[in-house]
Amino acid sequence: MKIGDKVRLLRGKEEGILKRIIDQKQVEIEIEDGFRIPVLRSEIVVVSSEENRLVSSRESNYVEVITSTKEDTSKGIYLAFVPFNDKILTVHLINQTDYQLLLTFGEEDKNGYKGVYSGTIKSHSEESIHQVNVTEFESWPTFVIQAIYFRNGTSSLFPPLFKKNKFKASSFFKSSQVAPVINKSAYLYQIDKDQIKVDADQLLNKVEANKTQPEVILLERPEPEIDLHIEQLTKDHLTMNASEMLELQLRTFEIALEKAIATGMEDITFIHGAGSGILRNEIQKRLSANKNIRFFKDAKKEKFGYGATFVQIK
Repeated sequence: MKIGDKVRLLRGKEEGILKRIIDQKQVEIEIEDGFRIPVLRSEIVVVSSEENRLVSSRESNYVEVITSTKEDTSKGIYLAFVPFNDKILTVHLINQTDYQLLLTFGEEDKNGYKGVYSGTIKSHSEESIHQVNVTEFESWPTFVIQAIYFRNGTSSLFPPLFKKNKFKASSFFKSSQVAPVINKSAYLYQIDKDQIKVDADQLLNKVEANKTQPEVILLERPEPEIDLHIEQLTKDHLTMNASEMLELQLRTFEIALEKAIATGMEDITFIHGAGSGILRNEIQKRLSANKNIRFFKDAKKEKFGYGATFVQIK
């Protein structure tokens, strides 16, 4: 009996995968929907590979066909959100590559970063790494995945994987399909789509060739008036909470201000609206701390009322 074996409980119909050996008498198995339970070794038996093959073949005739946008699951690294019940989704990390992954998974929100899982996931295997509540979807944090590829012997070189995922309801609930390896219906996302295989010699030659070539960055001047009303910045504002809206508005303000300074603009006006004054106060607080600002004031009241700030740049 070893890690990864499919086992069956002798006193019930449940089957699962052996995930951890606790001690000489107890092991931990993962049953359906990612739920892990401790059991005595004497209460389980390994399912033979031949029986497993026949059962899997028989069950494959009854796989639900889901009409949705399909990922190419022949290769790749995936996050799969598998329904555990009507509220809980179990998060699986699926390694459908020829490499072993040294991986960390965490959450990032306004309070900072929190580590959730770290471990090694073998080639063409998966791990249940987390659980989330679908009724709290709007307040889900940003999920952060970091991974290093490894394989014994000679192989191609991949850069480390670093991916942040902040899901939108408009796309998340349309991503349902059968996930690879676990063969269950899930909300499925490929997280290594943009990962590029690197040839070490080519990379070194490119670095050497570019040493004498200065990098040219072309910045486009922003408009002289930047409207920060949330409906002007995104079509998804109805799905956002107040904190997410404010974050987007301030990020747009910062980017426009930096471009205005970098491109030599003399002044710029930010239209933030009157409202509760939170956005206006935060903008003016940041302007006060910026050494590149000559002064700022309320913009023309006859045009904007008290809903805009005029900024004079040094």
